Amino acid sequence: MPFRRTKLGLWSDVEQPMDTESPLDQAPTSDFENWSALTGTLVVDVSHINYVKPSTNATTVTVGAGARLGAIYSQLTPTGRTINGGICPTVGLGGYLGVGGYNMQMRYLGMAIDHIASVRVVLADGSLVTVSSTAHPDLFYAIRGGGLYGFIVEVTMNTVLVPRSAMVWMNFTQDGTGEATQKYLDWASKQDPHFNSQLNLHSDYADVLGWYAGKTVRELTDIVQSSGLMDVPGARFKITGNCSTENSRNFWLYTQTECTDDATAHANFIKLHNVVPDALAPIPGVQNFAFGDVPALPDQPRATPWPRAALINKTYFIRKSKPLTPAMVKYITERSGALPAELDFWVEMTSFNISVPATGAFPWQNEAEYLFRFEVRRSDDPKLDAMGQRFMDDLDAYLVPRIG
Repeated sequence: MPFRRTKLGLWSDVEQPMDTESPLDQAPTSDFENWSALTGTLVVDVSHINYVKPSTNATTVTVGAGARLGAIYSQLTPTGRTINGGICPTVGLGGYLGVGGYNMQMRYLGMAIDHIASVRVVLADGSLVTVSSTAHPDLFYAIRGGGLYGFIVEVTMNTVLVPRSAMVWMNFTQDGTGEATQKYLDWASKQDPHFNSQLNLHSDYADVLGWYAGKTVRELTDIVQSSGLMDVPGARFKITGNCSTENSRNFWLYTQTECTDDATAHANFIKLHNVVPDALAPIPGVQNFAFGDVPALPDQPRATPWPRAALINKTYFIRKSKPLTPAMVKYITERSGALPAELDFWVEMTSFNISVPATGAFPWQNEAEYLFRFEVRRSDDPKLDAMGQRFMDDLDAYLVPRIG
């Protein structure tokens, strides 16, 4: 049947009234810091549609759209398989897939949306449909990375087997952040697609995390040496191998800088990933409501909730056709390096250059070289808060005309 998009942003097979402009959000789950729950939006909370049902041989898994990534990983661990997903355990699957599902295996496995077999969606007229490559293929294409075209309530995904890997951690002092950032951007996205990495730039230091799937310490050392990053004055690094997938995921939560034995990694993994749905963000003066949830693995320790903070956040894609120039890198590192520690500046620079052709509607899969996500913390001090806002506004005014 033909589908059309209504002003609510949902797809329907019948004509809908066009007299409302209410913005919608499918629960606060597509962002690991809950920034997808925006002021002035209607939130449809699917947090408790959160079952995880592996198939008999675990090659597919059917998941409620409200399930958090950490809960999915925790329940799939005994099968030896996993989904091709992100690294933040509190992110919910439905919102995550609606914006593409970037991850730390994407350069060789593609986005999370490339592994979807079918989706159950509630349309604007209230009907529930199952969409796939053969059933409503237009809607199947659109909801995979194209935004909100209906409320996703269930997803069946093909699972993957992630091999044991080699991991790298590097650290640079403030004096070396400019050189390290430039060398990283010149190098990371051009490596073997099995190498996925991220540079985290702060006001007074930077670090690099890298995951070389299925490779050895020797192979990872060879490509890191080619970057020139080891030659940055004051650089520190650790390269370890034979790392389990749980080890590798722990890396990206900044809890370790080298791989441990599997038992230690598993214990740490459960403490970080055995999550329950987050309570909705509190409203000042109103008692916060939360369910009495139990974690995905009820007999294991419950993961500690991530702390919340008021932030100013901006995200940019750096395209292959418009790479950052050295002058732009210098602007970012020097301006951010002048910010006071109280603003807790942070930018993630995640390598893209994905080798898998796009199968869904995520618009930057073929063209993106890096994703930059900037943030500063809001402050109760008016002067500090104004400084953070001014930095972000100036950054936007500087970058947008140059990168598009």
